[in-house]
Amino acid sequence: METFCNCCNYPETADNLEAFAGRVARILDATDASTLTVALSILTIATNRKNSKEGYAMGKISGLSHVGVFVNDLNRMTEFYCGTLGLTETHRNGDRIVFLTADPEKEDHEIALVSGRDGAAQNIQQIAFRVGEVEDVLGFYKTFKDMGIEIQQTVSHGAGVSCYFFDPEGNRIEVFADIEMPNGRGYSGPIDLGKSKEELVAQIIAG
Repeated sequence: METFCNCCNYPETADNLEAFAGRVARILDATDASTLTVALSILTIATNRKNSKEGYAMGKISGLSHVGVFVNDLNRMTEFYCGTLGLTETHRNGDRIVFLTADPEKEDHEIALVSGRDGAAQNIQQIAFRVGEVEDVLGFYKTFKDMGIEIQQTVSHGAGVSCYFFDPEGNRIEVFADIEMPNGRGYSGPIDLGKSKEELVAQIIAG
């Protein structure tokens, strides 16, 4: 009879995750429900190994990048953060979003002030995490898809690759990676994270 011990060796010798999942399912039919946790752990390991072989292992957070805050009065808030706190406005999206930073040479923006606050509710617009490489964003994207995590959008803001998703309580989170831009800001808009790093970088640089 096939056992979990035998099944654990499978990811080392084959890439067919679907066949592996089928083997685990057959074993579960012959074992008690308490083995489910072990089976899920094995499947997780196998998935990570398979993703790693494809170049899209789960990414690693390298630090907090910026925070978006919903506001009632965009101009008043901009004046406060710039005039009182000494931040610099780097750019804005019409009358909807203003991007601020303490050091334009190091960070494009660290605070995003966003119109649309509803009274005292929902002040935090998003939490954004920088990752080291575009491959990290692709890895997170695949992980989120595999786990059924809701993805809001995948987009470029003109100098990087971003994936927006929601945490278990509905807060919007971003993971993004910068790319080197030889001619300033490039393409801004939706992107397909099913593409390769090379395709995405070429699309953004082309504008």
